[in-house]
Amino acid sequence: MNFKKSALFTALSLVGFGTLATQDADYQHEVSLSTFDYVDGDFSQDATFSANYRYYVSPVSQKNGPYALSGFLAHTSNVGVEYGHSGSVGSYSLDGQYVFDSNFFIKANYQTIDLTLRTYNSYAVKAT
Repeated sequence: MNFKKSALFTALSLVGFGTLATQDADYQHEVSLSTFDYVDGDFSQDATFSANYRYYVSPVSQKNGPYALSGFLAHTSNVGVEYGHSGSVGSYSLDGQYVFDSNFFIKANYQTIDLTLRTYNSYAVKAT
């Protein structure tokens, strides 16, 4: 990915998603995209890309605190998915959280990282 395409993608992302955060409206969907180019000492170039999506079962209010923390402070059940890619490395993850009425949480996640010669998988379940 060349610099012009990366700069254009980043600028459009900041303009498009920045206006959504300032509307101070409840939301159930959260999307984030990021990309950057890494230039090595020998001037080889690797593009890194990451995309995240989260769905909240109940609407999340931005009035409870800062926008960046509103999903965490909402204490609502949610499901998320993430994809990342850099050079020959790919990463996928799926996670979720169920919140009971008594504020008891059950969380679970699964992640796989695909390297050139090997694939790593991890999973976890946590109750708090």
